[in-house]
Amino acid sequence: FEDAMNSSRASEIKKLCSKAGVIFGLPEQYFTDTTYNRASVPEIQKLLGISVSQCTPKPFPPILFPNLVEDASLKTIFRNWEVFGKIIHIVLWGETGLTALRAGGPPRNGNKWEITSLTPGLLAWAAVIAIFLLSADKEFRYSGKGETTKIQYSYMFSSYKKIIIKNWTTEYTRDIVKALNSFIFTKGSRTVDSMLDEEDFTAAMDRALAGI
Repeated sequence: FEDAMNSSRASEIKKLCSKAGVIFGLPEQYFTDTTYNRASVPEIQKLLGISVSQCTPKPFPPILFPNLVEDASLKTIFRNWEVFGKIIHIVLWGETGLTALRAGGPPRNGNKWEITSLTPGLLAWAAVIAIFLLSADKEFRYSGKGETTKIQYSYMFSSYKKIIIKNWTTEYTRDIVKALNSFIFTKGSRTVDSMLDEEDFTAAMDRALAGI
């Protein structure tokens, strides 16, 4: 997924920017107007835990937690899964329709990239993109660093992915994965319970954990 995403980054980010109002339940102009000062919007300040004078969010902003309640222990991180689900759905299956896949037309990214279930990288990427879309940054730069906010998006992605991998087999993370798989993929899709059914995936996960 990460390799495929890198090759089409600009177009997919543009697609998400055009649908950010739907993703966050906020007015579209906050995101479609490139001159709009998002750091001054109270709703966005609440989502990112920022202020007008401090536009750089914390490493783990409220948007990552249920009801925007930060948890220093990170035990509830990524529980705000509906936002991540909308982001992933738009990227994989197109800009229209967040409840079901459309029939006909050209192959969607989900088909081309052969993605059938959630992965740690996909969840981490969606979380980072949610923060980027809300931020004062106008462009997702290849350097991985926000021009305005100075957010280290590349490091943020690596850190989030490491947390997800480390907790992938916990009941808490399993519940999030189950909810997201149900939201993103149709009943006809092969939504693999990787944590239980695929020995190769488990072995790869064990190797990854050994490196943490």
